[in-house]
Amino acid sequence: MLKSKLAIVLTFTLMVAIFTAPGPAANGAASLEFKSPTDGDLLNSGTLYPIIYQANDVSIYRIEFTYTTDHGTTWYPLFSVDNPNWNVNEYYWAVPETAGSNCFIRARCSYPATDIYYDSDIFTIYVTNGEWHYSSVSNMQPLMPTDVKASVLSGASIQVSWKDNASDENCYILERQENGTGNMRYLTSLPANTVTYEDNAVETGKSYKYRLKASNNNGESCYSQTAEAELAAIVAAKPPVAPKDLTATATSSTSIELAWKDIATDEDSYIVEYRRLNLGSWVEVETLAAGSTSCTDTGLVPERAYEYRVKAVKAGVASDYSNIANATTLKGPATSATGTIIMKFYPDNTMYYVNNKLKTMDTAPVNSSERLLLPIHYVAEPLGASSDWDDIEKKATIMMNDITIELWLDQSTALVNGVETPVDPDNLTIAPVATPSGQMMLPLRFVTENLGCGVSWDPSAGCAVILYEPAGLEA
Repeated sequence: MLKSKLAIVLTFTLMVAIFTAPGPAANGAASLEFKSPTDGDLLNSGTLYPIIYQANDVSIYRIEFTYTTDHGTTWYPLFSVDNPNWNVNEYYWAVPETAGSNCFIRARCSYPATDIYYDSDIFTIYVTNGEWHYSSVSNMQPLMPTDVKASVLSGASIQVSWKDNASDENCYILERQENGTGNMRYLTSLPANTVTYEDNAVETGKSYKYRLKASNNNGESCYSQTAEAELAAIVAAKPPVAPKDLTATATSSTSIELAWKDIATDEDSYIVEYRRLNLGSWVEVETLAAGSTSCTDTGLVPERAYEYRVKAVKAGVASDYSNIANATTLKGPATSATGTIIMKFYPDNTMYYVNNKLKTMDTAPVNSSERLLLPIHYVAEPLGASSDWDDIEKKATIMMNDITIELWLDQSTALVNGVETPVDPDNLTIAPVATPSGQMMLPLRFVTENLGCGVSWDPSAGCAVILYEPAGLEA
């Protein structure tokens, strides 16, 4: 077997290899010239075939012939000659009895007092119809990639990396196997000189093996070794059990009491939501501690129907909603709130405060020419005022005690108890506007001041502060 490999390699070395790298003593181009075999020669199996070469540079110290059977990954010594004859040299190669696969040979030269070798071109001993032939044209496939690694990136993809050993590849062909079953399957082709690939078509809880090979016009390299990576399964937190048997009971003209059964055993909190009966978007009323079974929603409008729902939350994952319960606030006097009301509203923020109680609205206030506009029912309800919308006239009406305010969409003049009043005498462009979703946004200062509230701006908190003190409670 060793003799056969040796023979194959020798044949390779046989070509005329022009050595173009200057040596220390050559001060110019050195060369090795092969006299035999010549292109297309038939090398008869079982015979000794002379490899005849001539060293044309007297400064050459050593000529070494090496061969490869793995496309250049490893080169093995074939034979070497020290102080070669500067005339004609011969080496007899025993042609194998059976022709095998192609192999490749190179000749290397060195000079005195140096370990540096200068490589010749690479040539081919090839097989046609079971016979050995020699060619001075290299048909060498690209070198095999090595050091293949696979690593998980951020739990959602796998990066494959490798060492690019080839200098003449056209592309790399990457293959993949899933969960250690089935054959390696083609994944993608990558341009020459690529050394990494990020595989995004992967699933958590599965393992993947990769291998690749280089390819050029002469064929393909051997496959690399395989590399494996596994994506750990990402298990979503299991949602808690939903609360049940939600009830809503009006306890006054401005409050509704809610109660439900706490079924979950591992919730972090409960979130209560409400809206006017069958009208508008759901809005968060309050977030309650784990184990809560009741709460009271206050600051509502008399004789108005509201509906509620509740959900449990664990690690950010919510349960299904409870059943929906509704109630209508009791009839009350057409008067404003009886206690001091302090409200705080923030531009571009759906959170607001009523007497230091955090609430959430469905549409954030907007700043228009230094005036804050917002859905006015979030202001009217805590004050005990009523607010209604006439879709035909595009008109909002706010009523509290003996005050009636009427504003029209995109109109800068309003009616206050029937009297035409500019919405903003300092800026006649200020008017109610509608959001893309159709939400009516009214000027906060105009409405609240006409309802008897004080309005100020808190620059440190970046919010508008509304203060309402019923008659007789002012300092």
